[in-house]
Amino acid sequence: MESAASFKEKVYTGSVISLAISSFVVNLGFGLTLPYFPLFAMELGAEIWHVGFLVTAFIVGRVLFNDRAGKLSDTYGRKLIINLGALGYAIISIVMFFVEHWLHMLVLDFFWGMASAFVWSPSEACLVDQISPKKRGEALSMFFTFTNAGWVAGPAIGGLAQHYAFNTLNMSLADSFRFPFYIVFALSLLSLVIVRLCVAETRGKGIKQQISDIPLKIDKPGEEKATKLPRRLRRNLYVFFFAAFANGFSWAFLEPLLPIYLTDKYQIIPLEIGIIFSTAGLVGILANFPAGKMSDKIGRKPLITVGMICSRTATVLIPAFSQTTANVTGVMGVRSVGFNVSQPALRALQADQVPHARRGQIFGRIEMFFDLGMISGSLIGPWSYDQFRSVQLFTLFGHVIFGEYIPFAIPAIMGIVALVCILLFVITKKESDEP
Repeated sequence: MESAASFKEKVYTGSVISLAISSFVVNLGFGLTLPYFPLFAMELGAEIWHVGFLVTAFIVGRVLFNDRAGKLSDTYGRKLIINLGALGYAIISIVMFFVEHWLHMLVLDFFWGMASAFVWSPSEACLVDQISPKKRGEALSMFFTFTNAGWVAGPAIGGLAQHYAFNTLNMSLADSFRFPFYIVFALSLLSLVIVRLCVAETRGKGIKQQISDIPLKIDKPGEEKATKLPRRLRRNLYVFFFAAFANGFSWAFLEPLLPIYLTDKYQIIPLEIGIIFSTAGLVGILANFPAGKMSDKIGRKPLITVGMICSRTATVLIPAFSQTTANVTGVMGVRSVGFNVSQPALRALQADQVPHARRGQIFGRIEMFFDLGMISGSLIGPWSYDQFRSVQLFTLFGHVIFGEYIPFAIPAIMGIVALVCILLFVITKKESDEP
């Protein structure tokens, strides 16, 4: 039997790897529908402007249940809540196959967001529960590498599945859009089985049966209720909430804005835009793991600083490097690398601060602020471009600089402000301290 010290110094345990695989499977399933979800909605009667409501419904479901799902995982166990989320994914994917109107999709999107809240934050909390503070950066970077890989691979597989259903199986267009939901159903059940059989329980009653194998800190009865966050930690959390909002804002700000800008300004076609996003995403994934591991050795803040400065600077420079597909792919690649360098270190820094008894709830609250940032960014991004794109700002070396730079500067400035707040106000513990 392994001691507590030897177990918690390990990263690649069966339980941790199973969590990462489960995250990959869930995100792969969700990403399957991304390439054609708006087209499916319009096939069911939605107009173009209705598509935004479908995205918002999903995010609202997450916002309302992130905190609740995390708190439930603190009380009743991580595995139970994760499996409820995976089961919700499976049920929704089957029901989605039978929808006949886009308003039905709107309701299901809300519950899909709710199910995702039950999966993501408790999964991250469960992983952090099992890892020593000295190895959290490495573990979280591995976890998010799998997560991001699911996001990147999902759209390609979903597009191929829909194409196969329409062209080979001779399904109607609407039914071909429904076909990949069978795959989502199978992947959701696979994730549920992986978590149920392979992931160690770290909270709730289930931990009692596994304590001899997984020597983790166990709270005494009533300790969760008595856990009061110290003033230092409360201040740190306010900074983390703002940083999460800024990251969500930046991500959702640019996702709808960039295709609009590239099409409007340079007539870059949708296929090229898809290649730009996919290539940048793949490059970013490659930076994720080594950055997280490095943050365990040299500290969290240096990696957060380098990554956030690179990603925000690249965001501002997008208009200057958008004349060709190669140029914009390059600057988007730098932006993606910066983001993936900073995020594992930021997540590990957050995990270092949060007590075990409140980890699920606080992680859920951080995700809630990220989602609120996404809602704000998705609304403000296209609006700001429409407002400022024709405004003449100044002349530089004989060239007129238009206001198209302003929308790209907004998320960059917000990100730099978040970085300054992290550097000035977040007081880190010693790495040997366990919350």
